[in-house]
Amino acid sequence: MSHKWIITLFVFIGVSYSLSAQNNTAYPEKSYRSHISLNGEKADITIESDSYPWYPFDRRIGYSLYGSQYRKARCSRDWGIVLSAVIAPASTLLIIKGINEDTFGNVIVGALGVAGGLGAGIPLWVKGRKELDWMMDDYNRRYGPQSLESNLSLGATTNGIGLAFNF
Repeated sequence: MSHKWIITLFVFIGVSYSLSAQNNTAYPEKSYRSHISLNGEKADITIESDSYPWYPFDRRIGYSLYGSQYRKARCSRDWGIVLSAVIAPASTLLIIKGINEDTFGNVIVGALGVAGGLGAGIPLWVKGRKELDWMMDDYNRRYGPQSLESNLSLGATTNGIGLAFNF
């Protein structure tokens, strides 16, 4: 009987791992995806026949550019995944076991675990994911390949009005 509980717990852990196994690689804007070719570890991205050196957004870049903000976002997301995808299902198993064995204490502890795991885990997961997405978007905007189109713009400067030709 106890081996079924262990197998079920490992199934829940496997499912939770598959939920969190998303690739954190940053790419240019989605409209360019049909023109991208990646080669090698330091990938070259070819967009409309021009090549740019590109480093995917990974832990090394996250820590070097965003520091503790990146660490906090990853920690929030990771703990949210653990609480909502491991602790809550394990607590559900404890509730089922308490009902089967008619032990009221296991049911109460399991219910508190489910409520705490989902009540704290889901918001942490969402908050961490939003912060990581913001960092990836910021990285793409600041360091990603820019548009190759030239433009003429008119705008305010410190000395009045300026005309800029960007190419």
